[in-house]
Amino acid sequence: MHRRGFRIIIQGTLVLSLGILFSSCSSNAPQSTLDQPASSTEIPTFSSFTPSDSGKPRSSLTVWIPPFLSPQNESSAGLMFSERVQEFEEANPDVSISLRIKDETGPAGLLASLAATRMAAPSALPDIIVLDPTSLGNAVLRDLLLPLDSLFSPPSVPEWYDHSLPSAYVGDSFYGLPFASETELFVYKKDKIAETPLNWAALLSGPVSYLYPAGDKLAKFTIAQYLSQDGTLQNETGELVLDVRILSDILDFYSTSREAGIISLSVLQLSTGKESWALLRQDAAQSALVPLEAYIREANRNTYGAQALPTRDGEGIIMTHTFAWALVTTDAERKTIAVDFLNWLLTPDFLGPWSHALGMLPATSAALSEWPDSGTRALVNQLIRSAVPLPSTEILNTIGPLVQLAIEDVLFGRETPEAAAQHAGNTLNNP
Repeated sequence: MHRRGFRIIIQGTLVLSLGILFSSCSSNAPQSTLDQPASSTEIPTFSSFTPSDSGKPRSSLTVWIPPFLSPQNESSAGLMFSERVQEFEEANPDVSISLRIKDETGPAGLLASLAATRMAAPSALPDIIVLDPTSLGNAVLRDLLLPLDSLFSPPSVPEWYDHSLPSAYVGDSFYGLPFASETELFVYKKDKIAETPLNWAALLSGPVSYLYPAGDKLAKFTIAQYLSQDGTLQNETGELVLDVRILSDILDFYSTSREAGIISLSVLQLSTGKESWALLRQDAAQSALVPLEAYIREANRNTYGAQALPTRDGEGIIMTHTFAWALVTTDAERKTIAVDFLNWLLTPDFLGPWSHALGMLPATSAALSEWPDSGTRALVNQLIRSAVPLPSTEILNTIGPLVQLAIEDVLFGRETPEAAAQHAGNTLNNP
C-alpha cells in the first residue's frame, strides 16, 4: 500500500512573537502527590480499535508534540511513532496528520504557544496537544482544552497507574489521557555492591560512594526523600508548607554521608541525573541517580543494577513526570478523528513497546505487559509501586531553591542541619 508522508513542522517564529503577548499570563496549577501501587494487568477500555468510516472526506488533524516525541529523532521511538501515524493514515485514507514540534516550556513552548495562538490566530490552533500536569492545569484555567468525559472512559486504577492520574484530572474534571512518564532511579555497580542498599543505614554501612545532582536548583532528589517520609508541601488551604523536622532529618543524613565519604562536595556541581550517570560510567562512584531512559538505552545489565531510590524506611521512592494527550478542537468532525487517533495511540500493543523505546514508564499496566524486555519490565513493575507524581512547577520553583540552599549550607559546613532546615522554613513563611 502506498504510504503518504505526514507533515512534520517545527514552528517557532509565529509562536515566539505571539508568546511575548502572553509572557505575563503564565501561572501554575498544583497537582496531587502520593499514589498507591497498582499491579493489575487488566486491559483498559481502549484495548481494541476499529477505524470509523463515514465515507466522507475529512480535514487534516494537527497535533502539537514536544521534541522528545519527534519522528525526526534518529531513534527507535521516533521511527515507531512515525510508522504508527502512517498506519493510521492508511486505515483512514481521507485523513492527513500534521505533526508540529514545540518546546516543552518557555515562550515558544506548548502551553505558551497554545495560549498565544488562541488569542491571535485561533484558526492555527492544534486539534491535539501533549501537556504535563502543571501545563494541563493552566490550560484548563484558561479554557483552552476540551473536557474528555463524554469521549473516553475516565482513567482510574487499577487499569491506569495511580502516579499518572494527575495528568488526567484537573480537580475532579477529566482533561488528559496520560501515556508515559519520565523518572530517575538508583543505579549501582554490581561488582562493587553485593547487597543493594534499600535504606539510609545500608548506604552508610557500605560505604558506597553515591552521586546525585545536589546542584539541582529545584532539589528534586531531596524533595523525593521528603515525600518518602510523608512530608507535605501544601496544606488544606493551598498554602505551601515545609516540615522542618523532616527536612532537618534529611540534611542530617547528608551531613553524615559527607563525613563518611559517601558523598562529596562535587555533587554540588551536578544538576541533572544525566551528569551523575556519565560520572558513574567513568568510575567516579559506585552508585548514582540515573534517568530511566539512560539506564534502558545505555546500561549493561551485567554491570549495573537498578532499583528505586533508597529512603530512610527502605520502602523506596521514585518521582514521575507524566505527559498526556489533550484535546483542543471543538470542531465536531475533527473531534471524531482526534478520538479515533488517540485510541489508536493508546492501544497497549503500541503504547507498551513505544514507551519502552522512549525509556519512560507507561501509564497503564496493560501497556507494561507489552514491554519486550522482560528484565526491565520486572524492574519497572517494582518501581511503579514506589512512584509518586513530581510536585507542580509552582511548588518546585518556590520550595526547591530554599531546600537547595539548605543543602549547600550543610555540605559546606556553614550551618547545622537543624539550623539550615529552620532557615528554609522561616524563609518560606516570611519571604
